[in-house]
Amino acid sequence: MSLREPLKPPPLLSVRDLSVRFCQGDGEVTAVAGVSFEIQRGECFALVGESGSGKSVTALSVMRLLLSQGTSLLGDVLLDGVDLFSLPEQAMETFRGGRIGMVFQDPMTSLNPVLSIGYQLGEVIARHQGLHGEQQRLEAIAWLDQVGLPDPPAQLKAFPHQLSGGMRQPRPLM
Repeated sequence: MSLREPLKPPPLLSVRDLSVRFCQGDGEVTAVAGVSFEIQRGECFALVGESGSGKSVTALSVMRLLLSQGTSLLGDVLLDGVDLFSLPEQAMETFRGGRIGMVFQDPMTSLNPVLSIGYQLGEVIARHQGLHGEQQRLEAIAWLDQVGLPDPPAQLKAFPHQLSGGMRQPRPLM
């Protein structure tokens, strides 16, 4: 009788040998060099380092939010086996917000101060779930209820400055 090791499921996110370079003046600056990690489904993961060590550049690169003139991304980034670096931009746009997202550190910059909470949630719901009108409003209320905000219908009419810092801070929907 042979004992086999249980099969480990494939990672949700696999980053292998990620390097990011920026063209600057007469040369190139390497911001990230050879970063590799895997995140399994249901796993909590933290990328930790000193200020300026490349944490934000790594996260922005995984989501392909750094692509511009003079930026080169090298390595492999697989989300559920899909190579994010090889996707056309239009396909990548559907992944962003729908399959992968980023929670920014400062809640004050996460929301547009001149648009209501309901409008901003509605944009995301329309883009990624295709809901409009009353269905969109009910889904937004459900999201606010799920993260524990009081009186979700009233919060839809609020503007970011009318919410506390904790209420503005994005939290995962479980």
